[in-house]
Amino acid sequence: MDSRKNMMLVMLAGILMVWGCASHKAIWGSPEEGIIMSYHQPEGTVNKYKYISQESGVVDQMGTKFNVTMDAVGDALQKIVKVSDDKISQELSYTSLSITQKDDRTGTSSIPTANVLNKPLILETGKRGENADMKNIGDLPSLENSVNPQGISLMTLIHELALKPVKINDTWNSLETAPLELPNANMDFTFDTDYTFTGMEKKMEFDCMKISATGKYSIKGSMTIEGQNMGMERTVTFESTIFFAYKNGFIVEISEKSKGNMIIDIPAANQEITMPFTGTVDMSYVK
Repeated sequence: MDSRKNMMLVMLAGILMVWGCASHKAIWGSPEEGIIMSYHQPEGTVNKYKYISQESGVVDQMGTKFNVTMDAVGDALQKIVKVSDDKISQELSYTSLSITQKDDRTGTSSIPTANVLNKPLILETGKRGENADMKNIGDLPSLENSVNPQGISLMTLIHELALKPVKINDTWNSLETAPLELPNANMDFTFDTDYTFTGMEKKMEFDCMKISATGKYSIKGSMTIEGQNMGMERTVTFESTIFFAYKNGFIVEISEKSKGNMIIDIPAANQEITMPFTGTVDMSYVK
């Protein structure tokens, strides 16, 4: 009798072990059978990142041209605030930020950033990063002579993941359109991105999917700066490389190269300002 009980216990233990392994595997799948992508960090998780960006262009103001370069270095936080069955609420913020501007006309200067530090963008998305809703975008501060809240730049950490399990060389697309209503601006925003799962790579202790992203985005609308009403259109094409820790459910590293053009129309002054530009953004997880 005891031997039968022991045999049954051994069989039960084996069944539970197999079931446990299967259920564990089902969370993210495998590169061979297809990875199930999702952001799945628990509530209270805080990710730290180093942020580096550079943008340079040639401003053409009614035939007068000059070069402008902006370099930014900072530290950023991503905090997972709340997780439900189908949604994630998180906060994205800068804890430090230094921006240097070089201008042919005025030389080198530092742009004040104290007002944008520790002012989190509250973001709600689905588990794949879809349906991004910037809850407090209209309340966030902007840098001097800008209408765009600085927190928007941290949205580079949020990319829409694949709906179905993916294997190497599989592709997917994300198309987002939304109004962007700010205290001094009303904009229409369009973001169209094609993704390709290109391979696997280790980053620190994380097993990462290497993802190539190419696409374009545009922001078009009206704004008011120092009492002047202006029209603005910014179009950008970009190429990004993303390292997504699929077992841990977050982006470990992202690098982006972009080029585009910005047009500002000032009807009262009968002026149009254009600026073709190139830029880079790099964000990397810091332990």
